[in-house]
Amino acid sequence: MKKKIIFVLALCGVLNSLTLNVNALSNDKIYNYGEKEYKGSELKQNLCQTDINDIVFPDSINLDGTEIELYCEFKNRDDALKETNDKYFNEINLLKDTYNISGYVTSETIEDYKNAINNASMDIPEVNNDILRNFAKIRAVLGIYEDNDLNDNIKELANSYKISSDIKKTEIMKELDMIIPNYSDNFASIKPRLGIARVGSSLNVSKATAYAKTWATSSNQLRYHYFPRGDCTNFVSQILENSGIQQVVSNSEYSGWWHKEPSNYYLEHKHSRSWTMADTFARYMGVTVKTSDISSWANGLNEGDFIALDFEGNGSWDHMGYVTEKSSTNKAYVDDKDRGVCFPIPDIKIAQHTSNYHKWISEEKNGWETYYGVGIYGRIRG
Repeated sequence: MKKKIIFVLALCGVLNSLTLNVNALSNDKIYNYGEKEYKGSELKQNLCQTDINDIVFPDSINLDGTEIELYCEFKNRDDALKETNDKYFNEINLLKDTYNISGYVTSETIEDYKNAINNASMDIPEVNNDILRNFAKIRAVLGIYEDNDLNDNIKELANSYKISSDIKKTEIMKELDMIIPNYSDNFASIKPRLGIARVGSSLNVSKATAYAKTWATSSNQLRYHYFPRGDCTNFVSQILENSGIQQVVSNSEYSGWWHKEPSNYYLEHKHSRSWTMADTFARYMGVTVKTSDISSWANGLNEGDFIALDFEGNGSWDHMGYVTEKSSTNKAYVDDKDRGVCFPIPDIKIAQHTSNYHKWISEEKNGWETYYGVGIYGRIRG
């Protein structure tokens, strides 16, 4: 059942103002971000928004003329976790008790809390938009906390690149292009698949929507593997394949877009990274919209769109979904963190996995709008 508008308005309140300290992202450099170009100074207003601790952007790395940006980091990430535990004490206790997590948020329990937040909208009966909104803020902190490790990985690959042969450099380019921020320069080793349009001849929207509705709340384990700790991209890949798009099969998990069923029960399913990982799927298929403006994002959506969410707004896609319907009359309402008011957006019905649901944004168990002011919204092609 959809929420009545008067009830949604009652939930709308003033969000805490979010702060951002930055350094190395170049103010005057032009960055390609979705369908637009932005100066670094403009990107800083949208990326890595959090009300916990101080955030910086480390210096970039130059590899043969390609400027590789690094992810934002907390100046002191241990302090960031301590502040998060204190600020969101009630929400963290709710997650800890519901999912039997051993202790509060630490470096050892981050993955447990990320998985809990992914599933909380459907698992916790008392969850509402206010709670989901605070879960979104916690999830943003956890993602940025892990950016230190991701930056270390990028630096290690960059150091290997400098001393490697040309053949090895090509492989390192592919690995770097899969993990660097999506606003950074890159080596163009991930070739977007052409011809996947929002409502194009190559995509049968009716078939895509039918598959999405059938399997949104369950899993098609007769044909596909199911990832209980993160199945969103595997699910949208299934939707895309069942709309009539042919797989691009490769012997390398770093190339193409494919899934191989096991030949017998005892073998494992095999997948390309673009089939199962949100960020790689988005880069391979091509993102035409990247924005912190949920209103413009929602207004541009239609049935047949594949949608993306960068939880912490750090430049790496974390979540995928599929639009089955757009209402011409009903609206969802979103908090505006600056003005302290609610504003309407078109109501969009989304099929997704982890949590597994098929719901309107206006329904409490959806949660996409709760990342407004924290994350970045995307649309895949179209």
